[in-house]
Amino acid sequence: MRGDILRRFRGGRRVAALGVAAVAAAGAVVLASSPALAAGPISLSYPKLPVTATSLPKFTANCLSVGGGVKIPAGSYGWNFELQGQGSATLTQVTAVFHTKGTVIMSSGFTNHGENAVIITSTDDTLTAASADYTGNLGTEKFVLSDICFNGPPPVVPEAPLAIGLPIVAIVIFAGAFVALERRRRTAAGS
Repeated sequence: MRGDILRRFRGGRRVAALGVAAVAAAGAVVLASSPALAAGPISLSYPKLPVTATSLPKFTANCLSVGGGVKIPAGSYGWNFELQGQGSATLTQVTAVFHTKGTVIMSSGFTNHGENAVIITSTDDTLTAASADYTGNLGTEKFVLSDICFNGPPPVVPEAPLAIGLPIVAIVIFAGAFVALERRRRTAAGS
């Protein structure tokens, strides 16, 4: 009798082990096919392309770093791409296509726990396409160009030369009025 119980118990363990293995395999298939857990690529969802650096609403001049502290060389633009939203995905590669710089593929140097990628250009370039590969759970995260930082003074406003000329015009008018008053006094004194 005791032998029958042991044989049944051992056989039951085999059946249980096979059942656990089948459930684990089915779970792996479901997880692997889940779009939230898939690994990229994901397309840029903001802004609408093409976009130039200075036309992005979040363009900032006179900044030294962007995207978690990435230093921007003097006279250069830092394009800050990031995953925004709720999820646990991290970037593994970012591909950006610029009109002047061409195609840039970034596969390391990500900041903010793998959520930011900063690409440097030397001109006010035009971004024509961008995508990213990622790992982890994307959740509600979107791949966006969040901001652009220019390490230099703001672009020259065309009205600036006129503003410099205003004090000069005021001095000329004042000097002309002074000369006219002096002539009147001399004329009145000589009469």
